[in-house]
Amino acid sequence: MPLFKSRKADTPTFDLGPEAEHIKQLVQTFDQLPEFQVDSLAAQTLDAERAEVIDQDDTTPPYAAAVRDFAGTTGDALWRARDAADDADSVHTFTRLPDRFAKNPKALTAAALAARGLFTRPLIGTAGYTQADYDTLTGPWRRVVGSIHPNDGDTPSTPEHLVRVWEHA
Repeated sequence: MPLFKSRKADTPTFDLGPEAEHIKQLVQTFDQLPEFQVDSLAAQTLDAERAEVIDQDDTTPPYAAAVRDFAGTTGDALWRARDAADDADSVHTFTRLPDRFAKNPKALTAAALAARGLFTRPLIGTAGYTQADYDTLTGPWRRVVGSIHPNDGDTPSTPEHLVRVWEHA
């Protein structure tokens, strides 16, 4: 089951809800990121480490448990965001991946998480979806690029799992 419903259309459709302008700004910003920020976003989402530990089921790196913890925490936040969107009968329609995302595949995870966080931002406090879930989803982007919504508070602190992995990398 996909985390967010989508529908097929002959032409690209972007039904991004009440945070549409902020999501569009995120996509435009993503297109302009310098390479060092692309690399930083990939590091914030443990892109290379996830591929090694989870995709190949490798348990030998000293940071394997931290990577699995990060994947679980992020996955849980995504599920709660999906449940909140379902409860609100809010469908995230995104019928094609913008071409600009293909230019920076290493950072796509961070941009996708941030976009989903923005989409479900108005639903914080419903269906078990919390501010902590929102911070988990938007944290990588906010730590590297900056604020994605004018009402966001302070940037979430760097999670312990990232520090543990970086110490071993």
